[in-house]
Amino acid sequence: YIKGEAIGSGGFAKVYKIKKKNGEETYAAKKIKDETEDLDEDRIKYLSREVDIISKLDNHAIIKFIGYSDTDFKKNKRSIIITDVYEAGNLKDILKLERGGCALPGWDDTKKFIVIYGIAAGMKYLHSKNILHRDLKPENILLDEFLYPKVSDFGLSRYFPPDDLHPSKQVGTPVYMSPEILSHANYLKEGDVYAFALIVYEIVTLKLPYVGNNLYEIAIKVCNKKIRPEFNDSVPSCYKRLIEACWSHEPKDRPTFTEIVELLSTDKSFISDIKKIFFWK
Repeated sequence: YIKGEAIGSGGFAKVYKIKKKNGEETYAAKKIKDETEDLDEDRIKYLSREVDIISKLDNHAIIKFIGYSDTDFKKNKRSIIITDVYEAGNLKDILKLERGGCALPGWDDTKKFIVIYGIAAGMKYLHSKNILHRDLKPENILLDEFLYPKVSDFGLSRYFPPDDLHPSKQVGTPVYMSPEILSHANYLKEGDVYAFALIVYEIVTLKLPYVGNNLYEIAIKVCNKKIRPEFNDSVPSCYKRLIEACWSHEPKDRPTFTEIVELLSTDKSFISDIKKIFFWK
């Protein structure tokens, strides 16, 4: 591959657009910033887990894995994960553009519904494999040129046997952590459903769920005071009901992604004027 422009960056990795040397195909290369020998135990564990999980997934709403290399473009010992490239970027940036009055062409209510449906369908697939995402948030939802969503970034994901209730090390992004994660680091499938609720909230209200990202302050609001973000008057009641169910305080009160996909597929409040183009089924 030939390395092209940088298209994204995070705390531990940088993403480049790359092109196949003997063809026109383009992909994305996620390069770990540190050399392998300098990675701590947790980072090696998360990297290994990400490659293991993403290489076994095959779903239209999940980022597509192409390959892995343990050396970078200069033959240094830096790991690279290669995936399909998604031209529209991530949902966080798309919502930020809309908040600033510069929405992408074609980013309308129909596309928003398709994105919500696609995320739910992708998560239904993951949970059917007993995989918890554990860091579901707008930044980890990529969109292709047609604005179809792809769930990405599986560095914090884990395989969990059914009904495994053992607490884990607290990982993820505080804003999107459920009460049971914030209080006891209990990771269940219902924790991903809670995060989904906040993503849908951002899409339909254009508001950020909580100001700041301080773990302690968010935990006080979510766990002790049971505070949830406020709705705009313009939010359709069907979305409000869905969001409130998904961010219920008790995990047992939240719907599964199977139930969410069924609701979005059949409730005419969501789909009355939208053609059924659900290619995720």
